[in-house]
Amino acid sequence: MGEKSYIGKVDAKLEVLKNFKFTLCYENECDIAGLISEKIFDCFYARTIPIFWGASNVESYFPKDTYIDKRNFNSYKELDIIKELRSI
Repeated sequence: MGEKSYIGKVDAKLEVLKNFKFTLCYENECDIAGLISEKIFDCFYARTIPIFWGASNVESYFPKDTYIDKRNFNSYKELDIIKELRSI
């Protein structure tokens, strides 16, 4: 069974995000201290868990247990652990 994903234009971002337990939340530039845009905030507002890739010091802004840090995974295959978390 395929994973649920969204492809297409979004008119109301929060309305789309709230339908997912996890959201890829990548900044346009990564590993730059303090670079945090609205993307991660949108995930929190929509109550989806962000898989964040951006600011090198993201843990200075948000508790580590509120997001998944993509830097901790070497590949998307390693992120497959999230499939097990979906049922929690």
